[in-house]
Amino acid sequence: MVSSKRQGFVWLILLTILPKVSTMQAQQQWNDYMAEALVRQGFTNIRHLETEKEHIVTFENTVYSIQAVGIQKALEIIGNAQPQDGKPCKVIVTYMDIPQLTITSHDVDTTGYAMGNAREWSTSNHIDEAWDLVKKTKKTNSGFLDVDLIVYPQIYYKSVITTQIYQALFELNPALEVTLWEGAKFIGQVAIPIYNDGYPGCYKNIRWGKVTLEQNFRLLHHVQGKVNAGIFDNNCFGGLLSLSAPLSDERFSLFAETGVVGIGYSDKLNKFYYNGTKCFVFSTGMDFYWPQYNIQFKAKGERYPSEKYGVQGEMIRHFKFASIGLYGMTVSGDETSGGFKLMVALPPYKSQRHKKWPRIDTSLGMGTTYNAKHQSQPYTLPSRHAGDNILYNNRFNPFFVKTYIK
Repeated sequence: MVSSKRQGFVWLILLTILPKVSTMQAQQQWNDYMAEALVRQGFTNIRHLETEKEHIVTFENTVYSIQAVGIQKALEIIGNAQPQDGKPCKVIVTYMDIPQLTITSHDVDTTGYAMGNAREWSTSNHIDEAWDLVKKTKKTNSGFLDVDLIVYPQIYYKSVITTQIYQALFELNPALEVTLWEGAKFIGQVAIPIYNDGYPGCYKNIRWGKVTLEQNFRLLHHVQGKVNAGIFDNNCFGGLLSLSAPLSDERFSLFAETGVVGIGYSDKLNKFYYNGTKCFVFSTGMDFYWPQYNIQFKAKGERYPSEKYGVQGEMIRHFKFASIGLYGMTVSGDETSGGFKLMVALPPYKSQRHKKWPRIDTSLGMGTTYNAKHQSQPYTLPSRHAGDNILYNNRFNPFFVKTYIK
């Protein structure tokens, strides 16, 4: 009789424990499968955490030049590996291990939310407490000390003299980019002139391009920040701080950039000239994004390295592999002017790293900014890093990304 009671007690314990063990095993299998599949495709900084209400996954895309394409590929892998526990999933996309974008599944049936079952994905630049939880877990395939050699083709042209219709310059600007600690990257670029018709002085020589140290960070979950220090373009060097934050209606966002720059330039690799002047610069304004047509409107007020003030407005239409738009501006002491901006993505659109070996790749895009008044000096803040352009800066826009992950 006692033996029978003991046996019943043992069976009760087994029936209580075995389902939990089975669930844990299924969860571990999903973790292993998902991480292995993401690593095999080249994604980095992969984490996973299961809470009582949801799965939380992080990853970083450095494989696909178009972020929306890379995010779609990663979501397919994550969705196909989802255990059938009915829980939704929150995916946090990072850049240099700093959160950029939250993607959450909705209207999920009880058999799991594999991509075929998920009815909708929502995207947002707001980061909630899920990041605070998952960032403490162990990373798979860290991007620390990843090294890239990126070749940036660059075209310059201007029409400011009467003896020549256009002066033109074509350069190849290879840049060594090294991912350092969380949020940090070093960029060292060399400018190599290939064709020069009318650009004088240093433009005839091999010289330093942008040489910067960049630190990205996030404040209060919603404010995205960046600090850059080093040699910029437009014959400037110094330090710049930029901040941006979406409003409660994420179609609207605020941005500000400020810093101190000096006027100087690299004549050759062993020569750098500085005229002794320093200038406080800033740019601040508001963004509005029209999701239906992927059109971005921007208005901003600025102070330039020339110590002049200006107001600028622009309208940019973003496509999957290109961005094009119009802009107009007025500057104190100068004419009102305008023109267009164009940036086109360059192939290859996928470049996978082999283990931790340095990778050679082309830049995200190539483009131009045309000014109808042919102003002799650029009325813009110096570009912060080698790939800074309208196509690149829109890569984590939640509305643009959602267009390609439906």
